[in-house]
Amino acid sequence: EVLQAINKKIAAPYIATSSIQYGQDLTDKKQDPYILIKRSTPGLGDILMATPGIAALKSKYPDKEIHVACQKEVWPALMNNPDISKLYDINEGLNTKRYYMTVDISTPCARYEAIRVASGKQVQKSRVEIYAEAMGVRDQISSLIPKYFPTEAETKQAEDYLKYAIKDKRPIIAAGLVAAEAYRCWTE
Repeated sequence: EVLQAINKKIAAPYIATSSIQYGQDLTDKKQDPYILIKRSTPGLGDILMATPGIAALKSKYPDKEIHVACQKEVWPALMNNPDISKLYDINEGLNTKRYYMTVDISTPCARYEAIRVASGKQVQKSRVEIYAEAMGVRDQISSLIPKYFPTEAETKQAEDYLKYAIKDKRPIIAAGLVAAEAYRCWTE
C-alpha cells in the first residue's frame, strides 16, 4: 500500500511549487515596495519564457516596481521590457528582505519536467505556464507568447537591413528554430 501511494503521488499531475517569499511588513520604513524575480541559472530562452508571467505580475501589482536578478549575459533580452524597472546581477548580494515579495524561478521547470518524465508521463505544461505558476499568476497570463521589446537601435538596424536587401533584390531567409523537446517550443 505504501508503494502504491508513493507511485500515485509521483504519477499525479505535478504542480510547480511556488518559492514566493514575502518580506517584512510594509509598515517597516526600510522595506522597498518592490517585487524581485530571481533566476540564478542562465538561459536566454528561459528568461524570455518568464516574460508573460512578469507582465501578469506587473498587472496584478501595478503599484509595485519589478526588479529582476539574473545572469548578466541574459540582460539584453530584458533591458527594454516596460514591466521591469531594474536589472541586477544575480551574483551580487541583494537584501531580499527589503522586498515586498521575492520569487525564485531558477528551477521550477526542471523540477516539473523531471518528475513528469520519471513517472513516464508527457510534459503537459509549457515553460511559460510553469514560470507564471511559480510567480503565482498562472490564471492571469494573457498570452503564452514570450515578450521581447527591441530597442530603437535594433528596430532601425532591422529596417535598414530590410530596405537594403529589398532594394538589391537579395534573398531574405527566416529561420524558425525549434527546441529538442516539443514542450519547450512556443505554443502560439
